[in-house]
Amino acid sequence: MRKIFPLGFAFAVLIFAAFTIVFQSSTGRLLDSVHRGTRSFDLIEKIEVLKDRVVEAEHARREFVLSGSAADLRHYRETAGLIQSDFQDLRQIRGLPKSQLERLDRLEPLIGAQLKNMNDSVEGRINRGYLAGEQSRPSVQGGALQARITQIIGQMMREERTLFKGLSGESQSVISGISRVLLAGSMLTFVLFFLIFFFLSREIGERKRAEELSAALAKSVREELSRTALLKDVAAAASSSLEISEITRRVLREANKHLKASAGSIYFLDEKERALKHLALFGYPEEARELLASIPLDEDAVMSTVIRERLPILTHDSPLPPGSRERVRKSGQADSRWFGLPIYVRNRPVGTFSLSFTEKRPFTEDEVSIFRSIAEQLGVAMENAILFQSRREAEDRLRQLTRQYGLILKSAGEGVFGLDASGNQTFINEAAARMLGYTPQELIGKHSHSTWHHTKPNGEAYPKEECPIYAAYKDGTVHTGQELFWRKNGTSFWAEYNSTPIHEGEEILGAVVTFRDITERRRAEDALRESEERFKGIFAKSPIAIGVYDSRARMVDANEACLEIFGIQRPDEIIGSDLFSNPNLPEEAALKLKNREIVKMEGPYDFEKVTFKTSKSGTIWLSALFTPLMADGRIEGYLVQLQDITERKEAADALQKANESLSRWLSELEQRNREIEVFSTMISLLQACARAEEAYAVVNNSSRELFPGDSGAVYITDASRSMLESVSNWGEARPGEQVISPGDCWALRLGRAYLADGSRPESLCPHVKHKMETATFCMPMTAQGEALGLFHLELDSLRPEMPEDVRERLKGSRERLAAAVSQEIALSIANFRLRESLFEQSIRDPLTGLFNRRYMNELLEKELHRSARKGNPLGVIMLDIDFFKRFNDTYGHEAGDILLRELGGFLKAHIRGEDFACRYGGEEFVIIMPDASLESASERAGELLKDARGLTARYGGKELGPVTLSLGVAAFPRHGLTAGELMRAADSALYRAKAEGRDRVVSIG
Repeated sequence: MRKIFPLGFAFAVLIFAAFTIVFQSSTGRLLDSVHRGTRSFDLIEKIEVLKDRVVEAEHARREFVLSGSAADLRHYRETAGLIQSDFQDLRQIRGLPKSQLERLDRLEPLIGAQLKNMNDSVEGRINRGYLAGEQSRPSVQGGALQARITQIIGQMMREERTLFKGLSGESQSVISGISRVLLAGSMLTFVLFFLIFFFLSREIGERKRAEELSAALAKSVREELSRTALLKDVAAAASSSLEISEITRRVLREANKHLKASAGSIYFLDEKERALKHLALFGYPEEARELLASIPLDEDAVMSTVIRERLPILTHDSPLPPGSRERVRKSGQADSRWFGLPIYVRNRPVGTFSLSFTEKRPFTEDEVSIFRSIAEQLGVAMENAILFQSRREAEDRLRQLTRQYGLILKSAGEGVFGLDASGNQTFINEAAARMLGYTPQELIGKHSHSTWHHTKPNGEAYPKEECPIYAAYKDGTVHTGQELFWRKNGTSFWAEYNSTPIHEGEEILGAVVTFRDITERRRAEDALRESEERFKGIFAKSPIAIGVYDSRARMVDANEACLEIFGIQRPDEIIGSDLFSNPNLPEEAALKLKNREIVKMEGPYDFEKVTFKTSKSGTIWLSALFTPLMADGRIEGYLVQLQDITERKEAADALQKANESLSRWLSELEQRNREIEVFSTMISLLQACARAEEAYAVVNNSSRELFPGDSGAVYITDASRSMLESVSNWGEARPGEQVISPGDCWALRLGRAYLADGSRPESLCPHVKHKMETATFCMPMTAQGEALGLFHLELDSLRPEMPEDVRERLKGSRERLAAAVSQEIALSIANFRLRESLFEQSIRDPLTGLFNRRYMNELLEKELHRSARKGNPLGVIMLDIDFFKRFNDTYGHEAGDILLRELGGFLKAHIRGEDFACRYGGEEFVIIMPDASLESASERAGELLKDARGLTARYGGKELGPVTLSLGVAAFPRHGLTAGELMRAADSALYRAKAEGRDRVVSIG
């Protein structure tokens, strides 16, 4: 067997090498044939593309010459540019035979010459029009070039097709040879490998039986070693830390590593919450961890049963209690076998240990023994951790309390020191040492009377036995008071102290003394006493009368000014009186005070000025300020300040009247300034108006601002001067006043301004149909002696309740403003009419009434720009009267003018509303038709030709005619992009119509 296998393998390698060499040679020939075929196919494809490009370029050139379209020109230029690109692609094909390269050399100048001929034709059409483009068509020589190009391309394609057919046959032959070699090699290899496999499988069977015997023995050895390693690693993990969470994570990790469990958990019993809290988990999905975080002991769950019953649970396909079904389903362990064991510390269950496995078999006794060993080691480790944790918590608590008490003493704002039974200082905080000017070390162990409490305020020595601070641990009671303490530098300060004895049973061990520096407080108290004395002096001598009342509104004090106001000599005459029953207080003031419930106020109240009766000087004006006196959120009394303001009141009344008068004048002045500003703006806008509607809108808006609160209208005389029509009105709507006659207005009859009083209806103008309570003002609008209209104003702002002087002043200002406005409107209307007349004369032909040639040029340019921007067509019709010179010679120039005038009227009546009819010169006319194509313009020209045959002119009492027309039609953009090109095209068409016999329409196709 050992000899057969190497020989067979060597023979197989030799066969494989031989077939590989043959296969590689055949594959090389096949790849070379495919490469040449691909190159040939690529050349054929690119030659066909080049041929199609040349033909397409010629077609695009013809389309452009015929239509002149920008799209056809763009198509030609794109195609001509692609011809050069396609030819360069042919040049870049690698491996072309010499014959094909020679043909490409001959083809390149021919294509260049052909492109030059086509470009000349296109440039001729662009620069000189259709006829030049037709004349620049390729000549007979260009046709020969095209035929020669086609012949060379045909030769190249025939040669490549023949080569491609030969390469296809060669490839088929090579593929057949490769297939035969692969078939023979596959059959020999299959037979050889079958023999090798037969002998090899027999040898493998014998070896497998020997290996099974040795595997059984090795398995038992491995299991024992694995058990020993597991328990060793678990013991190491349990003793590696004193943190319960860390112990459980490490033990669970070792158990998983050795036992290959699918999931596992360790729970700790929280007796306070009566629940199991997880310490470590693995193998459970994230969404199930929150559900597994806590298991109540009262719940009917597996782990709760393990703790309650103190029994291990081993399960495999056993029914679960209801409390565990949802957890097991969400944890993904529904099909697993698992166990749960209690963990004991000193015979008391403190947690559970469980593992899950995916194998479907019962647990063995060895496995159960291992599980119990792990649980026991967990119990021992948890006991050690709990003991260590309790000790560490106690130490931390002691350190925390020590630090906390030290911080309290250190950060206390008051001085704190302790005294033993002999009066020596046992401790002192930093605040006390700092206030006394010592360090704590300088004071501890020393007697206070030798350092900071040795002298009385009067400078006498302070005997220790008289010290009240030491009395605290002598009599066992708390002593408080104020003493003079001395600093290290010899200065002193007042301190408020509290001495508290320290008891241990019946024995007094010493005292704790706290003190604070009250030097500033004593200074403040002294200052307060001085301030009270000053306040009493100020209160008594204050020029403002001040009365103090208690919470029941009864007076408890009053200064001299208050007694003087009330005309009282002694305070006892008014002390105790009720604020509301004061006989000098007016009844209306007392009533207002009671209604405002002053006894419930929480802030100062400045009472309104009232007439106050006093015995000092009869009746005076007083200002009274009532201020509640608050203490602990409650009103303890009131402070009333009275001040004689009689002179100020009289001066204020006079000043108020002067201010009212001045405000009225300022308001009128501001109104005049605003009217001037609006009037100036109106004049500027009227001068800038281009149309009558714009001017009337300016008048309407400006009048609303100039005459606020008033109504009015502007009337303009019509052409017949028999009626006046309203073109602008503001204020309240007045139905039935849009059209009036000159006889309906007194101002138009009198020829001057007319003011009517609304209270006398007979004085109103007849065109005022409604009732009026105020005045009306009418002003004729004249300019250069011509009556142009009427300015009518109704003074609604003159109210009957206004003072007479104000009414008269306002009426006069309105009259002057209305006269100025009407005059300015009249001048603007006259100027506007003059401008309209001059403009109409500048753009119209005086004989025919049509637009003249100058305005026609502007119209055509504007409409061409609009059509180009929107992409719309535009038609132009040029026409003239046939044999007009003969008509003039026969009937005279006056008859010719009549005929031209009749033709002008005819054209106005027979064109669209958006078309423009213009006189081009002499007997020639032009019609501009926006948005009209060549076909639409030609159709319209035909209708004009037909209708004009019935046109006649009357001269000398007889009819002259009939008349025929010749018309030429052109369109944008087909016949030109500019006004000059379009007019030349239309003129050319008109010339052809005359040349072809007149009385017809000709358009350039």
